[in-house]
Amino acid sequence: MHCPEGGPYIWCDISALTADSIGFAEGLLEHENIAVMPGDPFGTPGWIRLSFISDVADTLHKAAAGIIRFGENLALGKGGATNK
Repeated sequence: MHCPEGGPYIWCDISALTADSIGFAEGLLEHENIAVMPGDPFGTPGWIRLSFISDVADTLHKAAAGIIRFGENLALGKGGATNK
């Protein structure tokens, strides 16, 4: 990821995991209770848009850890399921 020049959003490349950003976003919400915007509606499949409008660092850290955990499980073929 690159540091954004403006706005509270970061675009994250998930194409190494999937080009289906809608499916990724739906799975992330279902398994980790984290909402992101899929890139497909913006014409950027394989990307998700993250918002970092929370000013609570712990919330942002937990969300980042959940996204990483979901991506790792997806890469391992676990369909995003977690062992919470």
